[in-house]
Amino acid sequence: MMKPEVGNIYCVYVERLQRYAACQITRFKLPESARDKTLGAV
Repeated sequence: MMKPEVGNIYCVYVERLQRYAACQITRFKLPESARDKTLGAV
């Protein structure tokens, strides 16, 4: 599996639009605690 990095472009399905859309990762938000997961901003 590829590790996501800033600048990567992904194609995702948007239910509301019923179409695929391209998204680019612009930054990551680091977890505030050990239980949280890293979030990516698109």
